[in-house]
Amino acid sequence: MATKSNSTKQSTKKTLGQKTSSRSKTVQNQGLDQKSTRTKSGKATGQSKSRSGTKSSNKRKSSKNQKLIRYEIELVLLFAFTVLSALSLHSKSIGVAGEFISHVYLGLFGGTAYIVPYFLAVFIFLGINKNLKSVRRRYMTAFGTAFLAIILLLTVKSMEIILELLDFNSMTLTSFEGIQLTYKNGIAGQGGGVIGSIITFVFTELLGTIGTYFVIFVLFVIALVLGTRISILEIWEKRKVAAEKLSSIEVNLPEIHMPKLNSKPKSVKDARKQMKELKNLHRRITSSLK
Repeated sequence: MATKSNSTKQSTKKTLGQKTSSRSKTVQNQGLDQKSTRTKSGKATGQSKSRSGTKSSNKRKSSKNQKLIRYEIELVLLFAFTVLSALSLHSKSIGVAGEFISHVYLGLFGGTAYIVPYFLAVFIFLGINKNLKSVRRRYMTAFGTAFLAIILLLTVKSMEIILELLDFNSMTLTSFEGIQLTYKNGIAGQGGGVIGSIITFVFTELLGTIGTYFVIFVLFVIALVLGTRISILEIWEKRKVAAEKLSSIEVNLPEIHMPKLNSKPKSVKDARKQMKELKNLHRRITSSLK
């Protein structure tokens, strides 16, 4: 009986050990499966992140390339427009399109039309160039004031003739007939065109001819200060300092005894003596200045 009980106890211990070992193996297998799934998910997320990063970088590069291409196309179109406008104004070899462009420029601006394409090119370049955002407003206002001053300067002299011509035809500058007349005169090279005549008429009516010339001077000064950042007060102060320095400089020249020369030498010897004395005097002066 004792042997049977011992054998049954040993068998139960073996079965319990086998069960615990099987359980530990299953737990280990589950842990390995979880680790493998975690590593796989981490690799997948890393790959997805890298793919998304490469996609975003590619999108950025493509957007930059598109912007550069657009900017280059705009520059080419601006250059072509400026060249076409200048050629249509300065020559008659562009055809019907050039004649139409020149008539529009001259009819609107008169004699100022020959510089309008260049000012337009500068304005458009400042508008499309993103590297000039910090100085865009300053340069635009500088070029605008300079352009206004040039329009006034070229139109003030002919304004009286235009007004007399309008009065003779019983027209006003702002009427439809007056605009047509100023447009035709601008094409013929007389006056400042429609825009130039209206602007100059406003200034001359408010300030007169002398006041308009003073405004022109002020506009040029403003354009110079804005475009170059040169302060007039600083220039005036520097001029004062330079004048004070020049006045403080003392030039110490040696005392030079002038020889007594006769107005009319009596003989050739006297003339030679006077020439020698003059040469010696010249040498002394030059040596003292050195």
